[in-house]
Order: sequence, then structure tokens, then C-alpha cells
Amino acid sequence: MMAKNKKDIKKEELDKVVTLSVLFEFTDQVLIPRMADLMDVKINENLGVFKEEINEKFEGFEKKMNKKFANHEYNMKTYIDEKLADYTSEIFSRLAKKEKKESDFRKTVVNILKKHNIGTEKELAYLKGLAEAI
Repeated sequence: MMAKNKKDIKKEELDKVVTLSVLFEFTDQVLIPRMADLMDVKINENLGVFKEEINEKFEGFEKKMNKKFANHEYNMKTYIDEKLADYTSEIFSRLAKKEKKESDFRKTVVNILKKHNIGTEKELAYLKGLAEAI
């Protein structure tokens, strides 16, 4: 049943008794589809606004998280750099101590050999040169 303009409907049709079947038919064919169309329009409008709000919040969240991740990444890099510098410094310090001990040991051995007259002057001079050069 199609809805007609009030001008197109005759007076006798307007005075007819409305039955439940006519009301149900009108409801099924006119009211429910029109309500569905109105609901679809309203939902789509609200959905568009809702999508925009979510996109704005997500973009703000994404920027905030990117900033936090960048900050954490910088802190991690700084921490790693500091640790590597500490370890490198410690390694060179240990190597310098070891080298000093070895040098002192070689010089002591040469002095002991000299003191007890072990080896010739030429051999002792050679060993002394090696001990001081290394």
C-alpha cells in the first residue's frame, strides 16, 4: 500500500473504518521500512562522528606512544653506550695492570740473573733490552 497525499484521497476513503489488518499492512509496508531508513541514516551519521572521534583519539594515543617508545629507545641506547664504555675502560685498565706486572717480573728476573752472575754480559744486556722494550 502506497502512502498518498491528503489531496489525492477522496472524502469517502477518509471516512472508511480502519481495521487491524489494514493497520498491520500499513505498518509492515510503510511505517517499518521508513523507520528502518531513518534508523540507518541516524546510525550512519553517528557512526561517522564516532569513527572521527576514535581516529582522533587513536592518533593522539599513537603520537604519545611513539614519543614514549622514542624516549625508551634513547634511554636504552644511552645505557648500552655507558655500559660499553665502562667495560672497555675496565678491559684496558686490566690490560695495563697485567702489562705492568709482566714488565716488573721481567726486570726482576734480569736483575736476579745479573746479581748472581748468570749468563754473559752480552746475554744479560740482550735480556735487559727485551724486558724494557716490551
